[in-house]
Amino acid sequence: MTIQLDNLKGFELVETAIIGGLGYNIRLITTTDQKIVFPQDNYKNYDKIIAGFHKSNLPYFGQKELQSNYKRTYGKLLKWSALLLPFIYGLFLLLKMTIR
Repeated sequence: MTIQLDNLKGFELVETAIIGGLGYNIRLITTTDQKIVFPQDNYKNYDKIIAGFHKSNLPYFGQKELQSNYKRTYGKLLKWSALLLPFIYGLFLLLKMTIR
């Protein structure tokens, strides 16, 4: 899919839950108000991509943050999953070894 530069209004950074915590995704906005998201988890050098968009001629519409109640929920969910996942995986490996 190719999008011509004159078909873009600009871009913004949207706060979202990513692997390892909260981060920002780039969202392009077309002249027809279609939103195209570039998820941070899909790119290695995401900071360079953001810097490239800032250097481009596209207007920057700012950062959109998650509502505070969603931030707390995501924070708790990510914290508990980081604590419980290794524990559950360890139990799984232990059970697998005992069944043999």
